[in-house]
Amino acid sequence: MPAYEMADLIERQLDALAPQVVALDGEIVVVDDASSDGTGAVAAGWAAGRPEVRCTVVRARRRGFSNASRNAGARLAAGDFLAFTDGDDVVRDGWLAALVAAQGPNTLVGGRFVTPGRPEPRGLLPFYRLPQGVALGSSMGFGRDVFDAVGGFDRSFRYGGDEIEFFLTAQLLHGARFREAPDAVIDYRIPTTRVGRRRRQVAFQRGSAIIARRVRRIPGAPEPGFRLWSRVRTVLGSAVRAVVGSERGRAEELDRVRVEAAAAWWIVRFAVACPVPRRADPASVDVGYVVLHGHR
Repeated sequence: MPAYEMADLIERQLDALAPQVVALDGEIVVVDDASSDGTGAVAAGWAAGRPEVRCTVVRARRRGFSNASRNAGARLAAGDFLAFTDGDDVVRDGWLAALVAAQGPNTLVGGRFVTPGRPEPRGLLPFYRLPQGVALGSSMGFGRDVFDAVGGFDRSFRYGGDEIEFFLTAQLLHGARFREAPDAVIDYRIPTTRVGRRRRQVAFQRGSAIIARRVRRIPGAPEPGFRLWSRVRTVLGSAVRAVVGSERGRAEELDRVRVEAAAAWWIVRFAVACPVPRRADPASVDVGYVVLHGHR
């Protein structure tokens, strides 16, 4: 479980996970990504008060972002099935059991999520019309065979969609299959401010441009629908609606203009200079992490 600046949130997630992990004789691995608010200490304190739960807590000496944290957690974990969630979300009852029940050889499992204002659980939509399944990084799981075959998560990928990059790599280059676990549901936390939402969307667009470029370089891979003209068309449409719309609608449309303009820029940028090649991190557990609780 990656965690960054989540000292006031992580105990809710750990409380929700604990009975599910104990019931399946599993373990929790928390990786604090060099937080400044004491996230790791909070998690370690929680673990010290729950001796019935096998829990390891480590802290990075310097920030490595989500994928490096996932790699470290996977290397520390003892089990053959790896389930991933985030420290600021909350898993619902039966989440872990549903992921485990859906596992299989060379299989990626994706759960569902609920966001404020949308009470019906839903899964992540396919990446720009690609047929391969993808899942949210805070509700996914797969066997260690998949993790080892892919080489772990790309530690150079520090943008939105980092889990999508892993899922597409596993399917397009390593023949993995995708299976949804509809009963594996989490309450997914999203930014509450316009600025926070816009920053997340811009980061996802940059990540999407990198993913689309990488997919196009795979021989025989399907063509993703993430294209320059569609982004420009969206910018123009949102700009028109911002001019003629209400004040509230104008703000939303201007945010969309900014997000889609960023997407267009990154498409052009990575068409000229290809993004860095995929870099997994098989030795991440050996470098830069301090154990705060546990014996691994």
